[in-house]
Amino acid sequence: MIENIRTHPYTRAVCLETARMFEHRAAKHLIDAQDRADQGAADSALEFQTKARLAQQRANAWHLRAKNASN
Repeated sequence: MIENIRTHPYTRAVCLETARMFEHRAAKHLIDAQDRADQGAADSALEFQTKARLAQQRANAWHLRAKNASN
């Protein structure tokens, strides 16, 4: 287990790939949210929008790690 995720020396490539994974997850959640909204399930749509927002925040954090990565 990594003791401190903020200072662990990930490579730029690993950071970018992880960011892409979270961006893909965010897009999937937004599609699911739209599907739920089309079905009239507002609570479920809101849940997927929240998941998408969280995934995008994680992607942004990984992009920052990539910017500060050693190589």
